[in-house]
Amino acid sequence: IQKVKNYGSYWLVEATDAQVVQLTQMYGERAVKENRFNRIQLNGTSFDTTEGEPFVPANFRQEAGAGNRLRLVQFRGPVTPEWMQLLRSSGAQIISYVPNNAYLVFMDAGMERKLETMHGPSGPIQWVGGYHPFYKIPSDLRYASGTESIKVRVAVVDRSGESQGTSGVPTLGFVETSLTRGGQQIFEMDVEASAIAKIAQLADVLWIQKVERQRLLDEVQDLILATQTNGP
Repeated sequence: IQKVKNYGSYWLVEATDAQVVQLTQMYGERAVKENRFNRIQLNGTSFDTTEGEPFVPANFRQEAGAGNRLRLVQFRGPVTPEWMQLLRSSGAQIISYVPNNAYLVFMDAGMERKLETMHGPSGPIQWVGGYHPFYKIPSDLRYASGTESIKVRVAVVDRSGESQGTSGVPTLGFVETSLTRGGQQIFEMDVEASAIAKIAQLADVLWIQKVERQRLLDEVQDLILATQTNGP
């Protein structure tokens, strides 16, 4: 049995099925089998990092290039303050937590090389991989095409503090509103269906969400729209 980490109130260990049976016999209910720690769970996608990435179509894979890009970093167990400090010390911009024991970060190749030194049998990092455009687009928009206008929300990394911090997203549609919160800049915009895949390929894009058109279904609302309400 390999001791992965002592968390004080419990040990996290790697064990075979036979070893799990032995541990259960020795410790009873205190020995809990936990299989989810190796899984990364994204919207519509879940995969075990010990088995590698899931299949991603070539046209939806993250492209290599200069500058920062979004990466997924998974730790070997529940993340400790020391491990978080190691992640910050690489210079990477931490965007959000991702189940399980993982973070979405924005970093360049040099920062990623620093993290690779912590990746290995004795290091705290279990896996580093791409945050592909495939993960950013919901299934109902993934293969959208044509010139039909679709209203969407697009979240990008907030780069307002950078000298070259302007996202390319607004150039691909008509922006109606935008706001910044929690390290993200969110655009609500009208885009052509064919532009969605192009938006997802932008390095700073976090997610794309379709905005459903509001419909008034209440009878009183229908009367208001038809100007048939009783006047004073």
